Amino acid sequence: MNSMLASDIKASRLRLIQAFGKELKVDAVLYGKLFRFEDRIGRGYAVKSPASVGFTLQIIRVSDGAILWRNTFDETQQSLMENILKAGLYRKTGMRWLTAAELANYGINQAVAELKNLLP
Repeated sequence: MNSMLASDIKASRLRLIQAFGKELKVDAVLYGKLFRFEDRIGRGYAVKSPASVGFTLQIIRVSDGAILWRNTFDETQQSLMENILKAGLYRKTGMRWLTAAELANYGINQAVAELKNLLP
């Protein structure tokens, strides 16, 4: 990517992704963008501030730049009492405050499970 950026600094991100895929001779590229990664302040059972993670994953077809799949994860952990709808998170991770890395891992696993369900 660095060599491509150096040769065409004004290239759009999509064109760079396509060029990267063509150079690797692949049909599609998984592109990820991390827009927030804030670790918790505190420990596993008591925090001043919870972990917060946001990212987007996209599978982009190299030939025409079409987005074949997209998943966005944007989560700031809340206590179960604050939001009972987040019970699934606690079933998978336990009744504790997660680190940002653990929260990101949970989000990635959710995205992979979604993608597996779409594939034949």
